[in-house]
Amino acid sequence: MKPVIFHIENKEIEFEVNVMGRETLTVNGYQISKKWSFPGVKHHFVLDVYGKTEPFYIATKQAFSTGVITVQLYHNNVLIDEGLIEFNLPIISDLNNKTDNGMFTTGLIFVVFSMVFDWSKIFLFIGLIFLFSSFYDETNKKKASKKSNEFNPDE
Repeated sequence: MKPVIFHIENKEIEFEVNVMGRETLTVNGYQISKKWSFPGVKHHFVLDVYGKTEPFYIATKQAFSTGVITVQLYHNNVLIDEGLIEFNLPIISDLNNKTDNGMFTTGLIFVVFSMVFDWSKIFLFIGLIFLFSSFYDETNKKKASKKSNEFNPDE
């Protein structure tokens, strides 16, 4: 995954996320912040720019179904720039080729959250139902597509 790089005056602000969800913010090569990627997490920092010390922060928005993280740079609570980090994982690439992956995404979220946050087993069960249903639907679509492409001599 490529990091997002912002430039303000002569400062290089680099933001990256690893596969495990660890976000790292560096300014001119020095690590400023390192946090786990959770909704609402912000990386606050100050820079000496415009002749004084100014507050900045970086916030992220994740789109699990597309594998894209939007990285937003704020100055004085105003969005000034944004960039994208794309996950090139095989499962996400496969999901992007499907037309309807809502059931798969919902199932995956239920399964992951039930395991990570120790939710009740019922959420794990619901997630598995969504996952299996999405694969069953895709298999049936492929079979129907093959049948429609077969040669029919009666026509």
